[in-house]
Amino acid sequence: MPGTWLIGARPEGTARTGGSHGRQWRAVVLGLSEREGSGPARTDSLDELERLAATDGIDVVDRLVQVRDRPDPATYLGSGKVQELAELVDARHADLVIAEGELTPAQVRGLEDGSGVRVVDRTRLILDIFGEHARSSEGKAQVELAQLAYELPRLRGRAMSCRASVAAVWPVVRVWVYAVVARCGWRSSGVICVGVCVHCVSRYAAQPADGR
Repeated sequence: MPGTWLIGARPEGTARTGGSHGRQWRAVVLGLSEREGSGPARTDSLDELERLAATDGIDVVDRLVQVRDRPDPATYLGSGKVQELAELVDARHADLVIAEGELTPAQVRGLEDGSGVRVVDRTRLILDIFGEHARSSEGKAQVELAQLAYELPRLRGRAMSCRASVAAVWPVVRVWVYAVVARCGWRSSGVICVGVCVHCVSRYAAQPADGR
């Protein structure tokens, strides 16, 4: 079944209890097509996305494709399609929406507000699959690091104080500590870990809240 990193907390205000009582998670997959003639290629891409979802224990119950030149910066889909997505989610009793393209934080919020369910993209789904199948300590650390690397750029645009920035990047530092110690031992890891701390804190604490 999908891991908690993929499922996460339900969007505030939603009442659906999808995935509970042992029921398999149900998802609607969605994608964009630049022109009418690109339909077959988009179908192949969504077929692959459905197979990935099945690998993660998710039952894909429907799909939605919109023809447009580029994603809407706020909602990925156009406003009319977002309403159609919400109706589809409700009709199919879906718990999750999986987008074929990579989503920005603003697009995730827009789609979650419009559909009322958790929204993820292809990259998050793949990283969750890796996380659920990792068995060794080193493999789990590598997956966690990749997941955190996916999350950290999405902290940009949030109004964070320096103290909050430190709290945000500390999990990455922790994973690096574990990885370095596992490979090099305690003696050789100290200087490296301090360097990683300084680099992470200075880089992300200095990033402006640009709203993206």
